[in-house]
Amino acid sequence: MRLNNRRNKKNRIFKYSICVVICCSFAFGMYQYFTSNSRIVEKGNSEQPVDRNLFVEDLKDDEELNSTIMNLPVVGVGDSVMLGAAEELYDEFPKGYFDAKVSRSGWAAPGILQELKDKGMLGDPVILGLGTNGDCPESEKIKIMQICEDKQVFWINVTNDDKVHVNNVLESFASEYNNLHIIDWNSASLGHSEYFGSDGIHLTKEGKAAYVKTVREKLYEVYSEKFIIGTSLYKNNKTHLPEKI
Repeated sequence: MRLNNRRNKKNRIFKYSICVVICCSFAFGMYQYFTSNSRIVEKGNSEQPVDRNLFVEDLKDDEELNSTIMNLPVVGVGDSVMLGAAEELYDEFPKGYFDAKVSRSGWAAPGILQELKDKGMLGDPVILGLGTNGDCPESEKIKIMQICEDKQVFWINVTNDDKVHVNNVLESFASEYNNLHIIDWNSASLGHSEYFGSDGIHLTKEGKAAYVKTVREKLYEVYSEKFIIGTSLYKNNKTHLPEKI
């Protein structure tokens, strides 16, 4: 009798232990599920769809146009000059994405833009800050415009043109495309030595502010010509933009 009682007791303990293990495993699994879902939601929130071309109705005044331009999902590709002003550009265009790197030339732009396009992350407008480190051939510029065929493209010219000779070439090339606009940083900064470090290229604090202002004013100029008061301006075309880096 005692032996049977001991066996029954051991069986109960064993079954209880199994139940505890199963319950713990289930609880841990649910924890993993919910925390995993939470991380996915957070990631999803950081990459919410952004209108590539903002859908705007009944534009009433300059204030609304200013707000529209500020919220454009700008994509910028540039060299060390743009890199130096990246923080200020993000402040000006909080929904933008800027990929800038030291010593980059126009040769790199087609690959970067195509990758963004393939991933559905190429916003509109596209701002190019390339040329400081030398020109790229027309064939590469054509590739850029083919990739950005449905975008407004803004190309910033350079202040060291006496060495790289890109500004006139760029101006001539832009005349062939209705959607390519030159941001004349060279003229805007002329006579402002306070904008630059000793090399006359890279930007001081004052220079960064002026650089971003010049970019913004050109966007305003172009978009103000396209906006018609009181009408729908753009189709709602979605794209995913990467997080600010």
